[in-house]
Formats: sequence, C-alpha cells, structure tokens
Amino acid sequence: KETSIPATQRQVAQVFLTRLNIGMTLGSDVTFIYAAKQLGVEATPTLDSPYNTRIHGGLPPGPNATMNYSALQAVAEPAEGDYLFFVAGDDGTVHFSRTNEEHEQQVQQYCQQLCSVTQ
Repeated sequence: KETSIPATQRQVAQVFLTRLNIGMTLGSDVTFIYAAKQLGVEATPTLDSPYNTRIHGGLPPGPNATMNYSALQAVAEPAEGDYLFFVAGDDGTVHFSRTNEEHEQQVQQYCQQLCSVTQ
C-alpha cells in the first residue's frame, strides 16, 4: 500500500525489515488509516488498534490491503541500505532517510497535503 513502484517497494521493504530487526515499530500510516476505516472512526496516529503500527510493535494481525507479486518479491529481495524512515511526497515520490531529523525535514519539504491527514 506504500507504493506500487517495484524498485521503491524493495527499499520500503528494507526499511520495514530493518525496523523489525532492531525492535522499532513499523510506523506505517497506512495501518492506522486502515484500522480507522474498519472501525468507522477518524484516522489518527494514536488510534488504539492492533493494526496501528505507529503504536504497536511487530507486524499487524493481518493484511491491510491486497498485495501484488512485486510487493512479495520486494520482501524476498529487499534493497540494500540502512534507511529507517520514508515519506511519500505529494507528487508520489518516496523519500528515504536515516534519521528522524532528516525524515521530519523531508515531511516538511515534500508532503504538505498527504501528510496533513496523518499528523
């Protein structure tokens, strides 16, 4: 759900797998948005749902979208890298960063409309 571009899916997989390996929450906005839709409530990053990977560690209890072959392949063969964060910009470009400070700068620079829903 994060991106449909195969090369970007591989880098997103790298981020998620790295986060899982170091015990960091996945922090995926699409998970709390999915949970809110299922519950019929407003989507907020603090929504108390086991699907909300902003506040609950590990994987959610089930899928939040239908995956495609390239997404499965991305997890099987993630990109190289040490990124811990990414943000999908308003133009659809995904920007990767290593620190929370870099990530926050990219959110401010590239994600004015989409991120206003998830802040």
